[in-house]
Amino acid sequence: MIKFENSVFSSVFIMPKEAEKHIKNAGTAELRVLFHIFASCGMTGNEADIAAAVGITESEVYSALAFWRGTGIITYKKDETPPVRIVSETKPSEKSISYSSGELADAIESNEDIRSLLNFASMKLEKILTPGEQAGLYSLVDAMSMSCELVMGIIEYCVSEGKKSVRYIERTAVHMHDEDGIDTYEKLEEYIDRKAKERTVETKIRRIIGCENRGFTAKEKKIIEQFTADGISEELIAAAYERTINNISKPSLVYMSKIIDNWKSQGIKSLSDIEGQMPFSEDDIVKIGKDGGNGAFRLEDFTEKPDGDLTGNR
Repeated sequence: MIKFENSVFSSVFIMPKEAEKHIKNAGTAELRVLFHIFASCGMTGNEADIAAAVGITESEVYSALAFWRGTGIITYKKDETPPVRIVSETKPSEKSISYSSGELADAIESNEDIRSLLNFASMKLEKILTPGEQAGLYSLVDAMSMSCELVMGIIEYCVSEGKKSVRYIERTAVHMHDEDGIDTYEKLEEYIDRKAKERTVETKIRRIIGCENRGFTAKEKKIIEQFTADGISEELIAAAYERTINNISKPSLVYMSKIIDNWKSQGIKSLSDIEGQMPFSEDDIVKIGKDGGNGAFRLEDFTEKPDGDLTGNR
């Protein structure tokens, strides 16, 4: 049995005024469940009993209860419930993190920041979160010590990228934390700004070398990151492209990066610094290969097929 605790429960059927604020966001299942709970004066059966009583599925009952717990209208405790199990796919997620339904409900009830986080996620993802999805987002705060503000920022970032899966958000948050060292909202802002600049550079490179649709390889993505970090101008990239075509007769970001590295070693920072330079000689080509740690130049060193997702997404 589930015991719902609320001071307005009595022998008469009374609905709290607070519920009116949330009606516009509540669906049919949420309203049926809320009506049933208050009509039963807070005493009702398990999720299966509620589902049978109001004519919806158990899954819809779980979601409805999560919705009303998130608003603070109801709270409940269960003696025995199966845990909600969260297993991530990257380093911190190598550990299994389990929350019982009661533990999750207590966290939501006692922590206003968690309630705000879950309500924010529900609004941004345009859906009512399942208990498993709530637990997944809660684990980022509880197990990984991320602030609710940071998790909200990651949700906002993922949604702006067209990704509205809670699982995708979890994986992205874990990857950012483990691989990119993002553990504060300020670092997230820096990351988003850096990625925006990298996309700008990527767009310019695509225009210069004429690869509008081809995905970049992992090595090419690293080169774009380096170009962005070094502030390499579009005119220098274009000049490196021209010399690449002159020397190997095909576009190659790897080869272009070696040309630019060679210019950097000579203190060349602008197009005017290289005006009048001749295309690389054979000796220059050999030197570029050696500087790259690959020995003499071989065409196959500078060409490779894209790996993984051709859209550039993780």
